[in-house]
Amino acid sequence: MDTYIVKLGGKLTRRFFDALRFNVKVRKIFGLTLIMGVIGGISALTLTFLADFFSFIFLKLIGGFSIIRAPGEPDFFSSFTASFSLYQLLPIIAIIGALFMGYITYSMSPEVCGSGLDAIIGAFHKRDKIRARVPFFKTIASAFTIGIGGSVGKEGPAAQIGGGLAAFIADKFKLTKRDTELLILTGAAACLAAVFKSPFGSAFFIVEVLYLRDYEVEAFIPCILSTFLSYALYCSIVGWAPLFSSPVYSFIPAELPLFIILGILCGLLGILFVSVFQNLKNKVFPSIKVNVQFKPALGMVFIALCFILFPYTVGTGYGYIQLLINNIQFFPLQMLVLFIVMKIFATAFTVTSGNSGGDFAPSLVIGGLIGGLTALFFQQIFPSIIIQPGIFVVLGMGSFISAIAKTPIASIIIVSEMTASYTVLAPAILASFIAYVVSSKWSIYDNQVVNRTHSYSHLSEIICDVLCHITVKKIMSTDVHKVPENLTVREFEELAKEFTESIVPVVNEKDEIIGVIDVRSTLSVPLELKSNIRLKDIIVKEFMTLTPDENLRDAFHKLIVSNIESLPVVDLKNPKNVLGMVSRRDIEKILNL
Repeated sequence: MDTYIVKLGGKLTRRFFDALRFNVKVRKIFGLTLIMGVIGGISALTLTFLADFFSFIFLKLIGGFSIIRAPGEPDFFSSFTASFSLYQLLPIIAIIGALFMGYITYSMSPEVCGSGLDAIIGAFHKRDKIRARVPFFKTIASAFTIGIGGSVGKEGPAAQIGGGLAAFIADKFKLTKRDTELLILTGAAACLAAVFKSPFGSAFFIVEVLYLRDYEVEAFIPCILSTFLSYALYCSIVGWAPLFSSPVYSFIPAELPLFIILGILCGLLGILFVSVFQNLKNKVFPSIKVNVQFKPALGMVFIALCFILFPYTVGTGYGYIQLLINNIQFFPLQMLVLFIVMKIFATAFTVTSGNSGGDFAPSLVIGGLIGGLTALFFQQIFPSIIIQPGIFVVLGMGSFISAIAKTPIASIIIVSEMTASYTVLAPAILASFIAYVVSSKWSIYDNQVVNRTHSYSHLSEIICDVLCHITVKKIMSTDVHKVPENLTVREFEELAKEFTESIVPVVNEKDEIIGVIDVRSTLSVPLELKSNIRLKDIIVKEFMTLTPDENLRDAFHKLIVSNIESLPVVDLKNPKNVLGMVSRRDIEKILNL
């Protein structure tokens, strides 16, 4: 008995240490994921610092314009004050700054124009190569656009910066295409989690935003590892406070119908926002007959007008959301309606014209404004029910993002983490999913696909799935030219002129297959020997065969391993009896390759 226990203990101990001993590939990916967490945190800090620097120079120092920030937003230059104000220069700075940056980006790296998140989605699905210069130019261009007052945020650019750095590292370590794709997602999630201060929500967002109706499940664990590391690094520098300060909410069943109305309103206004965004992006700006380098400046003309007519629209606008959470009556009803409309157009004009900056953060602000509008309206009708109006602002943020980005689950988690208010989860689920359903297939991201079957990244999986359900007998050719082993090479060449296939089975006098021969292989036989050498002397005698009931995945694998164009199909009970032939071309026809 003691001996048995000792043996069992030794066996379990060995298994335990075997489980801890990763193979080389897993160790490499795990290590690179952790590295991307560190790089993501550093990249987010760099982007935040530069955005604050440009904002301080152009908006605060020159224009005397103070951006209202949310409590958790870092401000590296808060201790500096402006000694003078030339506010009237800000509209000019916005246009000239966009003109300058448009020339730089379109000359050096045009792929950094726009949000950045959609570019990462496209790179994943289409397996496009991300150039090494993208992170550098995206950081500069996005920080500059934020600094001159563009209605954009850091979140979209952060995803493209993190994803671009991950692509560079994957290239240096010579990762496979699939591992490169996963590392790009971990890099994007890491940088996004830092600027959002939302590690879990950002990880889920990246795996959800790729599809309209699906998830990239394999990327979730690597993304979680990188996001928590980047979040810890970023917050250890800028502080651990969540972006927004939100009170603890109590669940009131009487508010549920109002949450449903909020979800419907966010879904409908989400459709409006996407419609404005896509029309400007795909119709209006492409139809303007000027050099693309000038188009960012044209988009910033709207921001210049906002400086003059409605300055609340300038910048990301997180601070105004905090004001609404604290006091729903900070803006009157008519002002909120105007704010929502102006923010929609300001964001759309800034991003679709080719300026570099994210559309995600302004979309959060639009959603918060919709929530504030809903709460203020119903508070006037049902004052006894709306006793915690700030919750509508928080739910509006998540619901609107759910509607335009098709990320209902991630939106709920992100808003909960950004406000450190997990008591909103139940109503957030209700409002976000209603907004998601109402907005249907309307999405702000062109490169999103419906599900994994529409992604080139998963083509190999789809091919395997298709091939597994088709048997060899469905496609095999039964019109087989079998040649006897005693034919001379010259006789075979004369006979082969009538063949369309390149691989032919060779049989003995009993009509049993003894090998295969490539029609082209006889070219290597010297001319003077072709009448003396027989096929049995030059055939391939060691070859793989197929059976009628084998699936095409296994058949395709055998063709690749054999490095041969066709393989014979034989009777399972009599492996010497040739029933037909299957070629690579036959399988490719099934897949329309």
